[in-house]
Amino acid sequence: MKQRIENYFPLALEALEEFEIVNNGNIKKPFNGYVSSFGASIIQSSLLPTIAFYKAVETSAEAEREKIIDAIFWIVNNSVSPNNLFEYVQNHGNKELLVEKLLDAATALKLAIRTFNLIEP
Repeated sequence: MKQRIENYFPLALEALEEFEIVNNGNIKKPFNGYVSSFGASIIQSSLLPTIAFYKAVETSAEAEREKIIDAIFWIVNNSVSPNNLFEYVQNHGNKELLVEKLLDAATALKLAIRTFNLIEP
């Protein structure tokens, strides 16, 4: 697990740029909370309901929350389209391994976020 987090860390830094989470070396504070609650949500609600929650976009704040799930999946497998996450998860052979990888990617993303200046939105 630690090795996977270490391997994901450079990808997490790249994902912050790719999904426009970092802006001029700054990240809005809510992103730290979004990534922190991701793991707890998977443990409490399971993977598909968590994805549904993070992908449900009705406000601009929820649109930013959606960037976290897209970044996490990109870190694990950058060929996954954000539009096909449900299909990807349902067709993944080993869901337990997928959850482990997603939690490790979320941890790497959280660590990467902490290397930037957190600002109020």
